Amino acid sequence: EDDLFRRKCRDILHYALKGFKLSKIGKTEELLGYTFQDLKSHIKNHPRWPEVKDKNWHLDHIFPLKAFAECDIKDVKLANCLENLQPLEAFDNLSKNDKYNKKDFQDWVNSKRRSNEKL
Repeated sequence: EDDLFRRKCRDILHYALKGFKLSKIGKTEELLGYTFQDLKSHIKNHPRWPEVKDKNWHLDHIFPLKAFAECDIKDVKLANCLENLQPLEAFDNLSKNDKYNKKDFQDWVNSKRRSNEKL
């Protein structure tokens, strides 16, 4: 199971770097800002986990990488933050197909930036 979450961390980083046309410089955990254990805990504690854990599930970006690219945000850490990730049945994730609400996305990005400024 740990191998699964290690692979999921590598995969989401790979897709974000590819989508943002960036090169990997550094360790996966440093670039994401969390460990595979953090991801595992986040996903296994997600309210949707009990209904998807025994099915074919994907690690879904609530706001897709496309949203970040369209707004010229090349922040791999933000795009892949735990708050933007959820377990979702594979069919549902594929059906979602990069759809998102632009206003909700902008509001979310702005709130994340405000909370980071307080740190």
